[in-house]
Amino acid sequence: MAIETITLGGGCFWCTEAVFVKVRGVTDVESGYSNGQTQRPSYEQVCTGTTGHNEVVKLEYDPAQIGVRDILAIFFLIHDPTTLNRQGNDTGTQYRSGIYYTTPEQKDVADAMIRTGTASKALVIGAEVFSRLLDFNDRTTCVLFGDGAGAVVLQASSSPGILASDIHADGKHSGILCVPGHVSGGQVLGNPLLQMDGQAVFKLAVGVLESAARAVLEKAGRTEEDIDWLVPHQANIRIMQGTAKKLKLPMGKVVVTVDEHGNTSAASIPLALDHAVRAGRVKAGDTVMLEGVGGGFTWGAVLLDL
Repeated sequence: MAIETITLGGGCFWCTEAVFVKVRGVTDVESGYSNGQTQRPSYEQVCTGTTGHNEVVKLEYDPAQIGVRDILAIFFLIHDPTTLNRQGNDTGTQYRSGIYYTTPEQKDVADAMIRTGTASKALVIGAEVFSRLLDFNDRTTCVLFGDGAGAVVLQASSSPGILASDIHADGKHSGILCVPGHVSGGQVLGNPLLQMDGQAVFKLAVGVLESAARAVLEKAGRTEEDIDWLVPHQANIRIMQGTAKKLKLPMGKVVVTVDEHGNTSAASIPLALDHAVRAGRVKAGDTVMLEGVGGGFTWGAVLLDL
């Protein structure tokens, strides 16, 4: 069966590319610009919003291995098509959603999925393999982190479960938690191991987590008293205690598993939530706040009614 092509606009093309390069059956992914009036625009030109371009990825895929419905299911999962000219903190017409089809079948499938809301369930996975990134001679970091994976299933419902979210990224803090090395021409340049300034991370994390928590409470029309459980990123106990104190929450309402799993980063929240559910602590009907921080520097919070 011949290779087919489809072009998708779902916000930052680097983020979209990073997902699809790992999808079986996708044979090539190319980031670029589409649907504008300026030929060969620069990044700076596109950012002015005057060229009409959309940040996109062109996918080549083998229909014998993956169909267009599965490709579009991934596409709708990894971005929010309901936010006009915006994905997360990226704002501008270049971040609009777009599906640029090349076959009638692609058009029909895309149209049907948009009109009928075919994608009613989503599997959200958080996983880390920190053992590949740790310097085991650096006892200030290697004893803190662990490998792990966790997942949750989200399902469409007539009543809201996700009440509000608040997500941020700020590159000016990237140096306090990062892997500074990178690959160029098949060679590793720089240090390929995790670097962390623990004190700087602590000071920044406590402040931004409080800010994100209060933002989601305001968006949802709730207060601290409405929180039944806080399930934080299991970075360290001091950050969790500091956040709970600022929100006037007793530690009895905070799910803590860092002493069992270490800091598994993206996996830590689903692992902690699963632990609390299995233990019978977190139950259906509870209001739960999830919040986390990460390299980049990134942070955010979500308020849920279970």
